[in-house]
Amino acid sequence: MQADELRVKKQGGIVWLATALQVSSRLWLGGVMGAVRDGDLITRLIQKVRALCRPLLFCTDGFRAYGRAIQTVFREPVPPDRAGGLICGRGKG
Repeated sequence: MQADELRVKKQGGIVWLATALQVSSRLWLGGVMGAVRDGDLITRLIQKVRALCRPLLFCTDGFRAYGRAIQTVFREPVPPDRAGGLICGRGKG
């Protein structure tokens, strides 16, 4: 997935269009618009992409908000076992 933002001039102001594309097929995965280029805009874009439910490789322009948004949206907490430790898949012996 490649994500980027476009600064768009319109009558009466400027808006930001954040888009996500699948690079190999050039399939447009989603887009969102906002008044400012910030973490909220990027988080809304990543939430749209999250619905794909498949392994993804993210390529961005280095805007810090992408890393934070990806961690926030794709985070899945690891449940502790009854002893309070992490589940590791090995027996205790």
